[in-house]
Amino acid sequence: MSKIMSKNRNFRDRAGFLFQRWGTWVCRHPFLVIAASLAVGAIGIGQLPELRADFSTEAMLQPDDPALSIYDDFRSEFERDDTLVIALAPPEVFDLEFLETLRAFHTALENELPYVDDITSLINARSTRGDQERLIVEELMVDWPENAEDLAHLRAQVLANPIYANTLISRQADLTMIVIQPQVYASDEGVSALSGFDESEGEAAFLSEDALNEMVQSA
Repeated sequence: MSKIMSKNRNFRDRAGFLFQRWGTWVCRHPFLVIAASLAVGAIGIGQLPELRADFSTEAMLQPDDPALSIYDDFRSEFERDDTLVIALAPPEVFDLEFLETLRAFHTALENELPYVDDITSLINARSTRGDQERLIVEELMVDWPENAEDLAHLRAQVLANPIYANTLISRQADLTMIVIQPQVYASDEGVSALSGFDESEGEAAFLSEDALNEMVQSA
């Protein structure tokens, strides 16, 4: 025990001596230390525009990590597991003027937003219902509302459907959402419907984090 304590004391003494010498040298050459500190700081500041934060799942794994290969296979077969949600809080969701605005916004996103695979909102939401022995699947707003009676019917239909709750509209009906599904691949050209099942399709580049950020900023 005494030997261990002696070694620790010797280490502390040597470390203290080195720090003392360093402090003395800094005091004797203040301008040199300040200039060196400013130079190192300037180099760091100059790199700030190139600084990027990558919070993607891929960035947390090594390129040769088997988990990354499994994750890529998952994306190939089941698409991306992340979505972009735009929330709108109008004075009244079920209002003719707002619904027209929502439709225009939805269309603009479809036409102008890059790297989009699918966009869903109240404008193109699916409505599935049973009618005696039939299963009817159609667009929620296949008949565009034209008056207060149509709006009341639409409101009742939407709020009665649990599928829309907290996905396209809040349970209090004070928010409506536009859900955007990004592309799996950087380009959908040449990617067949069987991608993920054919090994030859696995060479397509997945959508990068930079491309995803571009899509978010464009929205």
